Amino acid sequence: MRAEELLRPGPPGLVLLDTDAERAWAWALEYREESELGFALRWLRGSRMRTLEAFHDELAAALQFPPHYGHGWDALNDCFNDLEWLEGQGFVFLFLEAEQVLAEAEGGWSLLAELAGQAAETWAEMDELPFKLVLQAEGAGLDELQARLARQGVRAEPLQLPMVN
Repeated sequence: MRAEELLRPGPPGLVLLDTDAERAWAWALEYREESELGFALRWLRGSRMRTLEAFHDELAAALQFPPHYGHGWDALNDCFNDLEWLEGQGFVFLFLEAEQVLAEAEGGWSLLAELAGQAAETWAEMDELPFKLVLQAEGAGLDELQARLARQGVRAEPLQLPMVN
């Protein structure tokens, strides 16, 4: 997937970005500024999402989930399909150092991929808005993430950033 296709409504919900965290964040900020859509952009720290409990805590904080968020998969599904509290015409959530996400909760990726795909479909059908989880990793971390995703039958479409001189 080329960068300009990221804001296309609908699946895939998971997108894989092969670059360092600093470049990913800088690109995402610039992309948001240049976009006419004005999407909600949030970043999440993979280093703070290694366990299932920490995963839900970081999501709740970064995405500003309501205080009654239940810290479970059903509650996450509900929030992914609501998000009325976030301003923007679409949603891009950047998971930095994604190889660390759910590292101690191996089975979680298949559930997360399913919820992301459903949310991408729901937002596309409801309001024609994009919903994307961008998974940033590089080098050995990228290899580790791809292996973990493959073990769980999860596919994340690669995102190709424009070349920088």
